[in-house]
Amino acid sequence: MKILIIGDSNSIHIQGYIQNILKWNHIEKITLFNTGKQNNKYNYKCLKNIEVREGYKINKNKIIYKIPFIRSIYFHAKQKHEFKKIERHDLVHIHFLSIGVARLLKEILLKSNNIVCSLWGSDIYKTRYFDLYFKKKLLDRCKIITCVTNDVKDDILKIFGDHYKEKVKIARLGLKPLEHIKRIEEKETKYEVRKSLGFPDDAFIISIGYNARPMQQHEKILECIVDNKKELPQNIFLIFPMAYGSDSTVEYIGKIKDKLKSSDINGRVLTEYMDEEKIARFRISCDIMVNLQTSDASSGSMLEHMYADNIVINGGWLPYKEQEDLGMKFIKIDTINEISKMIIQISKDYKVKRQNCSGNKEIIYKFASWEENIKEWIKIYKGIKYE
Repeated sequence: MKILIIGDSNSIHIQGYIQNILKWNHIEKITLFNTGKQNNKYNYKCLKNIEVREGYKINKNKIIYKIPFIRSIYFHAKQKHEFKKIERHDLVHIHFLSIGVARLLKEILLKSNNIVCSLWGSDIYKTRYFDLYFKKKLLDRCKIITCVTNDVKDDILKIFGDHYKEKVKIARLGLKPLEHIKRIEEKETKYEVRKSLGFPDDAFIISIGYNARPMQQHEKILECIVDNKKELPQNIFLIFPMAYGSDSTVEYIGKIKDKLKSSDINGRVLTEYMDEEKIARFRISCDIMVNLQTSDASSGSMLEHMYADNIVINGGWLPYKEQEDLGMKFIKIDTINEISKMIIQISKDYKVKRQNCSGNKEIIYKFASWEENIKEWIKIYKGIKYE
């Protein structure tokens, strides 16, 4: 079977997916059409039977790069031109349905009549009304649509209609760092891991969000913490993981750096790419993870922090009912204004609260490991009536 995957080649989720699906002996070849930046952090050449095709490359010095509307038109034209060069495949699998990919429907159908589309969450929750038209046209032509939880499935049916009910399946992308966390914890202590990353070993480390996008609400969270800093533990150390985002978030990252510097609170903004090993070490190093983003489907970063025995504080508005029903333990707050109070409560009784979350490891491994999740993807591929 020849599979054409459309998605961001820099995504750790797509890297993990390709690594694991290639183990299935029915795969003859995978072509990955990269919809993200060209400067790949992962070396796909170490894998057999895979070819990476770039969606577009643009010189940032060109004037068109500085004008968003013209840049968008240019990107789409360039992407379409590059996509047309790809041969026909047995299956097209879209990971994350951006408006740019949705507008490639005509070209996609020339590559295969068998389409699987995996909706990641923000590609439906953060969609403009006008863009829904193009996305619906593509989803109408899909044999299978996947999402990560039943809550997200319900939302898909509300947005696009109940006639999708039979073709929407639950299938999760596994989390590669889980294996690394497991291995590291067997050999090193939390403080040895912190030392390897240059973090203070005696600090109370709190991770704020997991990427550089403003929807993570870093600024509001930091402001609330600063307003109550006299009541917080003196050894508090805030970390803002901001290695992942887009060119438009560069200014925003600078703003967070400035606010942290002027806050007189110890911390760090992380902007360098982290491989799976460093991601695992970072998760282990933290005591608390704060996840108060505006919307989500199922945060892999949150699950990795929980697997590493962090206490996770989630926004009560986020759709994590399925995770709760499975028995995962985390703390919920209803507003950002409650964050400082909750951090103070946790710090006073940290060992007990962490013990309350001790059952997360086994549940999360079954829910989110590649060992468990790849089985469902193979089942989906086998169940398609190929044309």
